[in-house]
Amino acid sequence: MTDRPDLPGFVHFAWMFFMQPVSLHNLLKAAGIENPDASGWKLWFRPGPDREIRRFYVRRLAALLLAVPPMAFGLSLCLDYAGVGIDYAGMGLGVGLGVTFIVTGVAGPVFFGVAFGVAGGVVFGVALGMARGEAVSVAAIVAFGVTFSVAIGVSLDVASDAFVRVLEMVGGLLLGFLVGTLAFSIAKDAVIGVAAGVTIIVFLFRIRLYPVEALWQTMLFVRHRLVGTANLAASPVLWHELSYLPLPFLGRHIELTAERDPALAQRAIDACDRSPGQHGVGLRALARLQARELERIAHQRRFRDFGEGETNWLSADPYADPLIGDLRQTARYLARARIAAIPHNRRNYLEQARKALDRFDLQLLFSENRRPLAGVLGPWRAALNELHSSTAEVGLPNPFRAGDPLKPEQGDEVFRGRDDVARRIEILLADPRWASSIALLGPRRCGKTSLLRMLPAMLPDTVCIFFDLQGHPVDSPAGLFQALARETREQARQSRGLSLPALGEGPPFDTAAAWIEALERAAGERRILLCLDEFETLERSFPGSRSELLRLMGLFRATIQHRRRVRLLVSGEAPFDELDAVWNDYFISVREVRIGHLDPGTALDLVRRPIPEFPADAVPAAVAERIVERTGAQPYLVQLYAQLLVEALNARERTQATLDDLEAIELEVLEQATYYFRNTWQRAPAPARSDLAALARGTAPGLERESRRWLVRRCLIDDQGRLTIPVLGRFLIEEELA
Repeated sequence: MTDRPDLPGFVHFAWMFFMQPVSLHNLLKAAGIENPDASGWKLWFRPGPDREIRRFYVRRLAALLLAVPPMAFGLSLCLDYAGVGIDYAGMGLGVGLGVTFIVTGVAGPVFFGVAFGVAGGVVFGVALGMARGEAVSVAAIVAFGVTFSVAIGVSLDVASDAFVRVLEMVGGLLLGFLVGTLAFSIAKDAVIGVAAGVTIIVFLFRIRLYPVEALWQTMLFVRHRLVGTANLAASPVLWHELSYLPLPFLGRHIELTAERDPALAQRAIDACDRSPGQHGVGLRALARLQARELERIAHQRRFRDFGEGETNWLSADPYADPLIGDLRQTARYLARARIAAIPHNRRNYLEQARKALDRFDLQLLFSENRRPLAGVLGPWRAALNELHSSTAEVGLPNPFRAGDPLKPEQGDEVFRGRDDVARRIEILLADPRWASSIALLGPRRCGKTSLLRMLPAMLPDTVCIFFDLQGHPVDSPAGLFQALARETREQARQSRGLSLPALGEGPPFDTAAAWIEALERAAGERRILLCLDEFETLERSFPGSRSELLRLMGLFRATIQHRRRVRLLVSGEAPFDELDAVWNDYFISVREVRIGHLDPGTALDLVRRPIPEFPADAVPAAVAERIVERTGAQPYLVQLYAQLLVEALNARERTQATLDDLEAIELEVLEQATYYFRNTWQRAPAPARSDLAALARGTAPGLERESRRWLVRRCLIDDQGRLTIPVLGRFLIEEELA
């Protein structure tokens, strides 16, 4: 039999089988064996491109099975001749009598030899469980033992689990003997029973190896301290994965090595994670390394770098370490607070940073192995307090935010007037009679994105995922699905504390369909709402790839029609009947929810009392009414007017606005909102543009049916055909029609 280059040689295979079963399992999967734990029948006969390597794997298992008995016998002879005080010759007789007992019920007097063999079986059973990544119970081992004692002559190809059977066949047989001889042991010789139990414990926990490994690890550490030679690569933790007792000085050895060779230290930490006895050692060593790095970040105020990237010991993946994820979120808020120009916004960021830091502190209470991280709280709280003490607001607070979408942590006070839209979405999600997905439609700058970002707080029983298609430019389906899955997992963890499935590997549309199905199962009693903002950009994401766009639309339609827990919400400006026919074809059953300008009462209240601490007389009613009238209660323009007004009052050290202030404010609005005004004008069809020009000049337009519908849908005219945003008319007169 010729060795395959993608599987280890026989000796190495046997070593890994007994000493590194977890690494062997991962190696088999990497070599192309998708399911090493499948039955021998499936591994041998199932068709597929990996069939050759699967058969090679089965042959290697069979060879190992045949090699185990002579290896064990040879070892017993060596130990016997070396003077070990256990009668290994009795093991063979014990095995024979054990078989006789199982078959005929006759017990024999050589339990000690049988118990010794059983101990080896238990060790094999534990190796089996570790290789499969499962917890192996004594009951399960005994059950397998009895089963394989009866079925020892059955060929490998009918075994229920190829990877497991080799170990279970040996260990299980001997454990079956244990069942038979246990009664005799208790009745005839309690001392022998105790000795057998001690033998099992010694072999189960591999105590015979531990003194040698502990001495070797101690010598390596001492030599590293005295000579300075990085020798962690020779540590037993890197070659023995079933060590059940912690090795002395291993954690400190890892920390010393990390200063010169972080990659080797990380290998040792990963190996500790696979070893039952070293798991806590690795976690504590990693926590101490992370604590050093986090203290440096706090002292150097490198919050932005940490918030957006990773270091040797601080992964950027929130699922890799949720505890560090909370501290990374703290760093992001602190970084934003340092550059925030508006004191009110800075205070909001600092409050969110404090909450994230408190969550980090609380999690430490339930993670004993991560307690070394508690030392970072002092420097981080000091940085937080320093930023907080430097945030002194002069004059009127200015919570208004124009241009950027509002978010719960920084703009929930000034998010107004959308309860009816959120209620409509909730009704459509909850009522099974309606279509399963929704289209949120409205003109630009009217608050669609802000509403989507606020939905998690407005729909507490729904996991709302916001995905901005314009903010995640992609040029392939695979890129789109990877970005969507990444955002879904991150937002679900942050907003609901949920761990959702990751996207698998393979053809993009197949893996995406499987991922959505996995989300459906993981949702439980909740709903998962995938909110795709700026959906019209999808057509531009796949230029020349019409077939890919159609397959994507098909996936969306399948989600709409067949999923009840995973829902789809698309958000954009144009209704489907104004787009390519493909949208109507694939989204024919989607329910439309429209969002427009604020109602005048809500807009007035927003301008006059944006937050409770805003003085009631700072913006008199007449001034607020004038702002609402000039903007038509368009959300972006209302925020912009109010923000500029408060900035002007603070600059002049005044606490109350007057009507005389508004002309200067409107001139600044015309300048800062130029992009919005010009985009509105340029995107209008020719008939609608002609009507807008007439309205701006104060003349009566023609308002043909198609033009009227387009303008009404964009909230540019009211039901009587009047211009809803007078300041837009002024811009057109002064900039576009001059």
